[in-house]
Amino acid sequence: MVRGDSLQTLAGYNNAKKSFRRGGHDGILTEPKKIFAMFVLLVILAITESMRSTVAVLYHNHHPQDLGSAAEEAKPIIRKQQCPVGIFNNDTKHMDVNPECHPNSQKLLSMERVPTTKKITFMLIYYNDHHHLAHQLQSWKNFSQMALDQMQFLIVDDGSAPGHTAKEFLQANYEYAESMDIVIYGIEQDLTWNIGGARNLGFWMANTEWIFMSDGDIQVSRETMDYVVSLTNQKVDNFPGNETDPATQYVMNVFVMFQRYRPSGFKPHPAVMLLPKASYWYVGGCDEDFVGSYGYTDPHFRYKVEVDPTLHLINAYPDMDEQKVPPLVEMADDIGCPKEVQCLPAYSGFKPPREITKNQKKFFAKRDKGLWSHKVFRYTWHYVSWKKSWWSWLVSS
Repeated sequence: MVRGDSLQTLAGYNNAKKSFRRGGHDGILTEPKKIFAMFVLLVILAITESMRSTVAVLYHNHHPQDLGSAAEEAKPIIRKQQCPVGIFNNDTKHMDVNPECHPNSQKLLSMERVPTTKKITFMLIYYNDHHHLAHQLQSWKNFSQMALDQMQFLIVDDGSAPGHTAKEFLQANYEYAESMDIVIYGIEQDLTWNIGGARNLGFWMANTEWIFMSDGDIQVSRETMDYVVSLTNQKVDNFPGNETDPATQYVMNVFVMFQRYRPSGFKPHPAVMLLPKASYWYVGGCDEDFVGSYGYTDPHFRYKVEVDPTLHLINAYPDMDEQKVPPLVEMADDIGCPKEVQCLPAYSGFKPPREITKNQKKFFAKRDKGLWSHKVFRYTWHYVSWKKSWWSWLVSS
């Protein structure tokens, strides 16, 4: 949006443009002079916008407590699930629009994905956790060029509070992060323990064949990421399924339980996984009935994969141990901020308890009856633009 101090400049540009279109001299400017004037005015507009953007970034760097913009002012916190935007049809393996939901359902489901030629999406769910994201970004920049050439990073910001969003963190570290192929989608409600819902959004908006879903407090080394990329080249077994349905003509590998190191020792991570995007939706994604309470997001998804004959569930940690692949590293909760990165103020808001009893009972009841919910996206979302516009880049080049 053009600010008030640029409106007079914009009006002058519009008047010059009208005069040029009329083809008259207006007693002042000849045709070449009009063209030159238009060019000068366009450059002035671009410089104005660039300066505004640059000043905002510099201000944020020196005043992190004021990070938040007019567009991200505090809004009423909504923790209640909304009408499900989509209903996954388990028979046709197709996502249908929920006709009973709000009028934007079709628009949300048909939202254009960010174009990419990459093969793998590195997906991360983010929630008011910029310190861990700072270390994530640091490790991503250390990935091999081979891995980066095949990878797009996708962050699902799961309702973070103003002043603590992924967008604000990346903009505060713009020069450090701008070379990375990072895409952000923001969930507009702050749903308690919306792990399954956020995963569904990430797997829906990802635009690659494979998705590596990591965890917010997990660091992946350069060597481990190369290993993950190599797994995508493994051949899958032929499957004598329905030959009219390409999705059932072969078994899709789903890699889970990657080896992890934590202060208490080695223990495979239950959430980190690598799988084809098609396989995730072939079992209907995550059941969002578990949202609102902690636990059983990972066990219920692994169970659905395990009982599906078209999917091959593979524990990654035995092969990692045999090949001496470095484990995932779990970061401490109070890890702090790397020197190279500008962190935001620490989040001190609502932190829900980790009580698994409710979801544990729900899991066994659903498993025994096979009653998994296919109503997904119980929230609204938007694409988050965090990089400078083209005209700012042009002027700063």
